[in-house]
Formats: sequence, C-alpha cells, structure tokens
Amino acid sequence: MSTTKAGGHDQSRDARLIATILATLGLFLAYRQAADKPVLASATLAVVLLLGGAVLWLRARTRDLLARRHDPPRTGLVIGTIKGDWLLAARRPYTLTWDSFRQHILITGPTGRGKSYGFISPILKASLRRPRTGVLYLDGKGDPLPLDTQFDHTFDPSNPSGSAHWNPLAADDPIAGARSFADALYPTASQPDAVFYEVRGAFAIRAVAPAIAYTGLGLPAPPAASEQEVRAALIASGIAANDADHVIEQQGLGACEDQLRWLPTRERQDPDALLRYITANNRPSPKIDEQLLMPKAGNATVAALHHVLFTDGKLKELATLLEGHLDQNAPDIARTRLALLASQVTSLSTMPAKERAGILANLENRLTVFLQPPFDRLCNTTDFHLNDICNGASVALLLPTGTYPGIAEPLGRTALAQFQHAVLQSDPAITKVAVLDEFHNFVSPAFTKFLSQARSRGGAAVMSTQTIADFHPDYRDRLLANASTQILTPGALPFDADHFSKAFGEEPTPQRSTSIQRRTLHDPSPIATIRTDHRQLPRYTPTQLSELAPGEAIIRQVSLRTQYPATVVDVERR
Repeated sequence: MSTTKAGGHDQSRDARLIATILATLGLFLAYRQAADKPVLASATLAVVLLLGGAVLWLRARTRDLLARRHDPPRTGLVIGTIKGDWLLAARRPYTLTWDSFRQHILITGPTGRGKSYGFISPILKASLRRPRTGVLYLDGKGDPLPLDTQFDHTFDPSNPSGSAHWNPLAADDPIAGARSFADALYPTASQPDAVFYEVRGAFAIRAVAPAIAYTGLGLPAPPAASEQEVRAALIASGIAANDADHVIEQQGLGACEDQLRWLPTRERQDPDALLRYITANNRPSPKIDEQLLMPKAGNATVAALHHVLFTDGKLKELATLLEGHLDQNAPDIARTRLALLASQVTSLSTMPAKERAGILANLENRLTVFLQPPFDRLCNTTDFHLNDICNGASVALLLPTGTYPGIAEPLGRTALAQFQHAVLQSDPAITKVAVLDEFHNFVSPAFTKFLSQARSRGGAAVMSTQTIADFHPDYRDRLLANASTQILTPGALPFDADHFSKAFGEEPTPQRSTSIQRRTLHDPSPIATIRTDHRQLPRYTPTQLSELAPGEAIIRQVSLRTQYPATVVDVERR
C-alpha cells in the first residue's frame, strides 16, 4: 500500500507557521490574565495540569487493558514482564502457560546471559511444586542445584558420598534397557553410514546385557527366587504348607513363580484358584503386560557386562544358561525372546577370533570408563529408575561433560532414552517435564521423534543450549520445528540471530521516501512528494537480536492452537 502527497513541503511549513502564531497568542493572553488575577490563573493552571494528567493516565490504562487481551493466559508460570510503547504504560506480567510446556520450549543464548537464572531455575521450582508432575533435570554444566529445589534423587558424581546410585542398565525391561545403553554408547550405529565395529559393538550390548539380566551370570545373586522364597510366597497367599511343598515338587519353581507373578491380574485370587492355576499351567489374559510373561530378571551391570565379554569362555557359558531357560511350559513370548538372545550370544561366541577381537577392543574402550571411580560404585547399583518420574518422582542428574569426558554424555543419553521410553508408555494424566540444560550434549536423532509424540502422553521438554549450531544438521530442522515456544537471550551469535530473525516472523512496516521536483521559471518554489510504502520486514533484525539489553529476552510462545508474536520480556528479578 502506498500514498503520494503533492506539495507536502509547503503544507507542513504553513501548518507550523499557524501553530506558532496560535501558541504565541495563547501565551500572550495567559500572561495578561495572570498579571490581572494571579491566584485564579494559578488555580486554573493546576486544574488543567491535573485534568491533562488524569486523561493521559486513563488513556494509558485503557491501552494496557486492551493489550492484555492479547497476552498469554495467566494459567502458568509468570516468567517476566512486558510493557507497551505508549506514554505511562504499566508493566504487565508475562506467563509461560502450562499448555506451552507440553508443546516444548527451546532456550538459546551464550553462557552467562541468563538462561539458568531467568528460566531454568524458575521453571524447575514451579514444576517441582506443581501437583501430579514428575521432573527430570539433566544438567551438562555441573552447576549447583538452584536454591530452594529439592529432588527425590540426585545423581552427582562430584559428591559421591551424597549422591544417589544409578545403574544405566537397570530397567523393568532388560531388552529395552540394553538397547538404550547401546544407543547411548554408539549414537551413530543406526545410521546408514555407521562404522562396522560400532554396529557390532552395539549388537553385543543388546544381546549380552539382557542375557545377563535373565540368567544372573556375573551378578552377585541370581534373579530367580529360591525355593524358600517361593514356598514363603505360596504360604503367604493362603496355601497350606504341605500343599506348597507338594506343588513345588510336582510343577517346579518356575511354574509356581510365574503363577504368583500373574495372580494380581486374575479375576479370582483365592488360594484354591492359585493351586488350580499352577497345576493346570493356566495362561494369563492376552491383555497382560508383556513383561509379566517374561522370566524374572535381575539388573545387569556394566561390571558384569565387561566380565562376560572379556573373560574366556563366558559367552559360551551364557548361551548354555539361556538355553536352559527355554522351559516348554513358559509362555510363547518368553521362549521366543530367550531363544533369540541365545542365538545372538552363540553367534558372538563363535565369531572368528580376529573379528571378535576388533569388536571387543572398540567396546572395551567405551566400557572401561564406567569401571573407574566414582562411577564404578555409583553405577553398580540403583536407587531409582527413570520411569519413577512417570509416577510423579523428581530426579536430577548432574553430568558436567567437561569434568567427566567420555562418560557424562553416554550417561545423559541413556537417561534421556529411558525417559522417552517410559513417557511413551505412561499415563497422560501425570505431566512429565524434562528440563535439559546444555541439551546439545545429550540429544540424538530419536529425540526429535519423541518430541512429536510426547504431548499426547503428558511429556514436556524444556531445552537449553548456547547455540542451535551445536545440533547436527541432519536433525536440526526437525528439532526446531517441534519446539513450539522459542526463547532467545541477549548476545545471540550470528548464526542464531539470522535464524531467529526469520523464525520470529515479519510485520507490515511503513517506509517513507521524499522526492523534490525541479524548479521551473513558472514555479520557482520546489514541490516535495512524500511516498509511504508498507512492506513486510522482519519483526526483529539480526542486529536487534544480538544487541538485546541485559535482563531481557525475546519470547515467541505457542499455547495450544494460539501463537503469540515474539515480544521483548523483562526477566530480570528485581
């Protein structure tokens, strides 16, 4: 849209002249009045000033109220304040809505520019106080926990005596736990151009770790219950001692242990029904959780994995033990999965020595760091599981990548993978928030898929990074597309400033240009032509983004189906 005004120069000059004459006349009349009646003149001036101030104040409050209608709803976390550009504008609270958390938040800015103080700390405090909310805090810097935050479990290798213990291989599903650990140690093994030894190293972990969990080889205690434990469980369920001894002798420990594990899923749970289930080898409902159909498993450890892989003859022993678990009375799914694990372990044990040596040499370098202090003790047992978060627990993992190179990153990736797996199988009524500081150290291509699915299961991610250039180009665009709310702190690097200038959108901006026609003999005074064009220009230029004032941030928020334009928010705590 454009407009053109001819003779604009003459019109503005005449208007200024008339305004000057009228102002001079008004001042002269006021002076004469004040000289004759000074008290009345002073009172009149005071009333005029008060009325003028009241009108300006009322106008500003009205504009504030109108502007508030376009602000995000106040059902969430007040993260800062915003202010209009009109005279006497008041500061209005700016809220990150709870719904925006489930659509994921990305915070970008160089170190020391307020990401932790302005956003991570208040988000953690609010999430920990919110009911029916589980929290995972994964920190790649190793900073002390924010003040006034209390987690149920804190894994902190810099404070071994006060740290919780966490075994990265411990999981309700040993196969899924081994897969997460293998993907963390070899994040590129699933890529088409992956190195052969990395692919085979990941395969070795996926086969051997769950086999150890089911057989107990290398673990302090076998996963299967002893005869005394099974007998005590049968008696506790109401079965007479003589009947318990008889059924154990006739049907075996495995059948008794399976039926005890399946009993809570049955309609009838009385002692007579339990005896019939054991005697008839009664299968559970098809709708039962698959994990209940598998044999009881222990928690494989990195130490046990290392022992089995690098001790002569242990792989063959493991395959033999697995074959001994192929009970014909076991559920089909259990026999199928254990048979597959047995064949995979057998293939490793019969592999040509040179090829196996190459694979294991690569793998040993990645496992050895877990056997060094303090991780040899902290990762050998577990005080919590990541799926506890889905029941409302809070877990903090302090993993500074600079202090613990070679182990902090795979531990963080393992935790994130286990969190993803747990969230996608959880009750969506409980919100699961992952607050990820220095997130680029732990991200993997699989996480972008998780972001697109997590909202329907109550999952939320708050991701903080120094620059989006740290994300691999193969998945950077997908990750940014799934982070609906984006926050930029001061000091943006050129790559980030260029990206967010485009991401924050454009708006119509008037641009004026003036041209003056040539003088002629018939019209010696120049005629000015003013042209106003409305063009779509970036709402914030890269320079404006890079030069944000300290204590400010630009936030573009999406809450449900509503997008709130990028705006400057004062997040300084005063």
